[in-house]
Amino acid sequence: MRSLIFSSLLFFAITTQAKVFSNSYVSFELPPNWTCKQEGYEHVCINKFSKKEKEAIIILTAKKKGPQDSLANYESHLKTPRGMKNYKNIPYSSKVKIVKKRKINGVDWVDGVHLGSEVETYYTRYAATVKDSLGILVTFSAHKDHYSKYSNDFMKAIQTLKVIAPKGLGSLGGASIRSSKGDVFAGGLSDVLPEGMYGDLDGQGGSLDGESGLMGALGSRGLIGLLLLLITGLGVFIYVRSR
Repeated sequence: MRSLIFSSLLFFAITTQAKVFSNSYVSFELPPNWTCKQEGYEHVCINKFSKKEKEAIIILTAKKKGPQDSLANYESHLKTPRGMKNYKNIPYSSKVKIVKKRKINGVDWVDGVHLGSEVETYYTRYAATVKDSLGILVTFSAHKDHYSKYSNDFMKAIQTLKVIAPKGLGSLGGASIRSSKGDVFAGGLSDVLPEGMYGDLDGQGGSLDGESGLMGALGSRGLIGLLLLLITGLGVFIYVRSR
């Protein structure tokens, strides 16, 4: 019996083990419920666990190193709120949550988190670095009401990031990378976001003001009214049962 349990646990551990994703310039551990594919200049990774591609996405992009590609410039860029427009074409600014430099597997990266820097209702975590002839950017985005569900996946991927880019661009094996124009943030990341991420995602568990569930649907007054109605109904039920 013990051997059967041990075998089952071992099989479960093997089947749930994270797999390693790699392209021509970076690799990281990808949980088994995620899958990646190349779209133009970017590699796009989506989760299949919840079957809701709009909830979370990982995007990888790289470009030829230009004069604007440096850790100092990346840090300055991430410390500056982005001017954006939502799906109703209303201007707003992203909110900078945290930006810091950190060393990941021997390479210096700039790590930052914004709210609304790609899509208004999404947190996006940015990991950017310059290595030899390349500027590299990996973004991790999730709807703000579901971010905690994917934070462990994101953290594991970031902790296992490894730069594997060769020193010479000619050794990239024909990988699609952007030109040296602009910095690594100038890429069209929004072009590869799943259709519908720009819309009001109330139906996926969150309103635009961050409230979810009954609070998002009814508002604070509506929720109070519902509670009073339930309390009144409970009082009537107790009175009838007591007679």
